[in-house]
Amino acid sequence: MSFFVLLKGSVTKYNFDYINKRNPKRLDDTKVPNKVFKHDIDSINSGVYAIEIMTKGIQVLAAQDTVNEAMDFMSKYGVHHIPIIVDNRLVGLVSYSDINQAKSSDRLEQYMTKTILAAHENTALRDILQVLMHENIRSLPMVDDNFKVTGILTINDVFKWMLANHKYTK
Repeated sequence: MSFFVLLKGSVTKYNFDYINKRNPKRLDDTKVPNKVFKHDIDSINSGVYAIEIMTKGIQVLAAQDTVNEAMDFMSKYGVHHIPIIVDNRLVGLVSYSDINQAKSSDRLEQYMTKTILAAHENTALRDILQVLMHENIRSLPMVDDNFKVTGILTINDVFKWMLANHKYTK
């Protein structure tokens, strides 16, 4: 199962094969190689894919935007995670908990998570769920073949999908 780690402006393909080996280690960004890979969609059993349930057409902010702008944005759109872009490239992710205690005039670049785990929009939901649980995260930015942000998949998106598919809630 392949995901991408965006670290200091470079994109690296990262495999989470160790999850199946019951290894308790999580992603260690100090060991991520600094090579850029083009995504190749793994052949996965048919099922549900991120693109089917992710939130599309999301709004993004820039690293130079302020905490106050992000808080207003979160309140207005009812979101807790905002992808941060520079020149149409994903460079960070800000969550409500990252900026909750920050000064409103501070820039987002001071608080954003700079090592971001992202997935291709055609990744199987099963694989995404394994990574979300293992890495103890609540959202993943979704990218296309050019690493452009196309959406975000949060645990709320998964819950909404489960409720809409009654076979999971009987």
